[in-house]
Amino acid sequence: MYELFRNEDFDSVNQFVEQINERGYRYRDNKDWTYGNVRNLLKSPIYRGRRKYKDDVEEIDVPVPHLRIVEEQHWEEVQNKLLMFTRGSSEEEEEEEMFFLLKGLIQCNECQQLLKSKKTKRKNKKIGIYQCEKHTKIKFDRELLEEMIVQKAYAFFDEILSPVFKQFLKETADKQAKNFEEIERKLERLTAELKAKIGNEYDSIINVKDASELSNEIKELLEELEYISERQERFKDKWFDSAETLKELNEFHEEFSDSIQIIQPDMRKDLIQDLLKDIIQGIYAHSESEITVIMKHPHIEGVGGREVIELK
Repeated sequence: MYELFRNEDFDSVNQFVEQINERGYRYRDNKDWTYGNVRNLLKSPIYRGRRKYKDDVEEIDVPVPHLRIVEEQHWEEVQNKLLMFTRGSSEEEEEEEMFFLLKGLIQCNECQQLLKSKKTKRKNKKIGIYQCEKHTKIKFDRELLEEMIVQKAYAFFDEILSPVFKQFLKETADKQAKNFEEIERKLERLTAELKAKIGNEYDSIINVKDASELSNEIKELLEELEYISERQERFKDKWFDSAETLKELNEFHEEFSDSIQIIQPDMRKDLIQDLLKDIIQGIYAHSESEITVIMKHPHIEGVGGREVIELK
């Protein structure tokens, strides 16, 4: 994409977008490229081997040479050419700015329909809103709502990266492992009792034609053995799931740290949108002033949270 942008002739970024779509270049999920997709890709410093993080004090620029796919000189040439086309181009800038992060995520709690992403004017200024087509009073300013949802995403990541959460999950897994071991011991005891009883009554058991002819003691042992065996399988599955969950959580903690923002300032908006979809199960608008956000862990099923947002 960088080489095409550097070497091809075109009169605007939009024209370049049309050219690459006509040539068959496809965006993610086999979709057409858009102005915003192309501009974000070309401006992302990650392709030149740089990554920017932001802490509470300053923005940190970190070299990541193993991620570089574009030479520094070529990257600078692309930035200069991009600046030449986008400087003063309000129409193109507006298209890039009017990206709806929460498109397809917000649902009206009254009619269960997704809110529409719309452009409108307020005091002669174009703005974006999310609005229910049936319950038109349920509408939200795009920038305000997206900022609040992103803050909730930050908080959720902090929570699932917390050592306290990790310790809680470990204690739960250890408790289930002990329960499983206890059931294993009980099953072994019952099996030994049943074998001993069968050995003592072998002659009478071998001649029975129907299970109803077995002694009550044998039948009770068989029923208890079946019950304990079923419990063993259930607890075995739970214990295995907990162990796998703990393993996934350890890998998740190794991949991220709570000193790094998951959503980066220089991240492309479509990637932020994908990330939000990974951790948001649903956003439900109860009224024009109240929204519920249901969070989910991006990798671990059953781990999530619920947040209520009140708007004035």
